[in-house]
Amino acid sequence: MSRTMPAELRSALLREVLPFHRGYNVYHSKSACVAALSALQRANLPWWTPGCSRFVSRVANVAVVHGGDGGGAGGLSPSSPPAAHPIVVVEGLDGVGKTTMTTALTQKLGGVLVRTPDPELEPLRALFRSLDEPLARAFYCGANYLAAAQVTEAVLTTPVVLDRWWCSTCAMTLAGKPGCTVLGLPPATDPIYQWPSDLPAFDVGVLLQVDEAIRRLRMKRRNDENEEEALLAAKVEMRDTAMEAYRRFGLLTTVDIPNYMVAVNHTLDLVAQKGFSVRPNAKFIAEELAKVLPY
Repeated sequence: MSRTMPAELRSALLREVLPFHRGYNVYHSKSACVAALSALQRANLPWWTPGCSRFVSRVANVAVVHGGDGGGAGGLSPSSPPAAHPIVVVEGLDGVGKTTMTTALTQKLGGVLVRTPDPELEPLRALFRSLDEPLARAFYCGANYLAAAQVTEAVLTTPVVLDRWWCSTCAMTLAGKPGCTVLGLPPATDPIYQWPSDLPAFDVGVLLQVDEAIRRLRMKRRNDENEEEALLAAKVEMRDTAMEAYRRFGLLTTVDIPNYMVAVNHTLDLVAQKGFSVRPNAKFIAEELAKVLPY
């Protein structure tokens, strides 16, 4: 890792957080995530900032769902009344068009957009990304719970669209483990794929998928390739492993389509099929679809 840490302290921290991620580097509850973040905070690392401490405090104070069944779809909790507004999650690899699609979908639904991690957390993300994976992933887990706080408040009055959430955290973590392949993934029945019971459930989940050549072209246009994306581009196996992990959640509908408007229309259909009201004439019309360029 690029951020230096005494070898003895590093080893001690990795041992301390191991029980909380079971060797998968995935924290499956807020309490496990906070335990790992708190271990880092107690280490009094020279790069640790007041912003890092505020982040830990914010995550620790998020109110969680209780009594969940581990299912990712179907409302805030089993005891919640039927929701008037949907929670829609859009997942997928970098460069598949999530930002464009979720922005348009949010406008069509008349809702709010939540991105994970929140762009405001980018300075902290840069700090945590330089740590060993078991420590770095605690940040991403914490960001999921901060997003949950936004979701549970917003969905009371409006539809909510999420640009990535817990499934991305888990899938990318599993795919990024050294030597991990599709065959090396935990079996589909492993509890690692169960939606955390203390996160609010979503109503509609889609997994965007485009041709790899198109995805790479989009990333080049953006010119913001990060370390994780560089690995994805170089390793076909890592991409395949991430996509297979996404599928093993059993919570996402794969949308393999030519452009973002088609993706939006397909997702609006899924929202309507769940019994939620979709505004009249919300879908893109044929004339609009004919004008838009492919992904």
